[in-house]
Amino acid sequence: MTSNQTRADRRRQERQRRRTLNLIIVAGASLIAAGFFLYIALRPVDDLVAITPKNHPVPAEGLTIGSPDAPVLVEAFEDFQCPACKQFTDDIEPLILQNFVYVGAARFQYRHNPFIGPDSLRAANASMCANEQGRFWDFHDTLFANQLGENSGAFSDRRMEAMAELLGLNMETWTDCFNAEEFEAVIQADLEEAGARGVTGTPTVFVNGVKLESFDYGTIAAAIVAASTDQ
Repeated sequence: MTSNQTRADRRRQERQRRRTLNLIIVAGASLIAAGFFLYIALRPVDDLVAITPKNHPVPAEGLTIGSPDAPVLVEAFEDFQCPACKQFTDDIEPLILQNFVYVGAARFQYRHNPFIGPDSLRAANASMCANEQGRFWDFHDTLFANQLGENSGAFSDRRMEAMAELLGLNMETWTDCFNAEEFEAVIQADLEEAGARGVTGTPTVFVNGVKLESFDYGTIAAAIVAASTDQ
């Protein structure tokens, strides 16, 4: 065998080794991905946190809390998977409700901006189907109470159903709505409006249509007071 033939054989063997290694890598990645999606699909539901439904002293109709006659509208574009939105819901939203909404100075509206991933859209759809039964805010609170990280499987179909059951919703009605994605157009309209109004992250807060640069309580409170004096 000549030296040229030996080198050619070695190159062929090296190419074969690389092809085999690539196949092993691809197969391994596929197995990892399959395992991840199986984990998401089978994520347990017995760890769900139950919320205590809030008894708002003002109308809580649809996605809005507060008197329709309130002079100031506070809108919050949010994603149920967004960690900052959970912080806003836990720490800032209650102050807005207590200090402005419950006394008739403002009304508060949730706006969908489910941009993070499929779990975001699934949660938005589930919340709207709860809204069909007058339970949007209870489902809203349940979703944020059970947030476990972005696209982690916390908002899988199975867990959405378990949350609906936890709240005692009419499951036949809710399931039909959820599976049919009946409110897809409504959610998409909010997404498009968010884009048109310059929303680039969540939560983004508007006071009487004016976009705020921060969602901290001080900024929002000052904007509400200023908007009130402009009436």
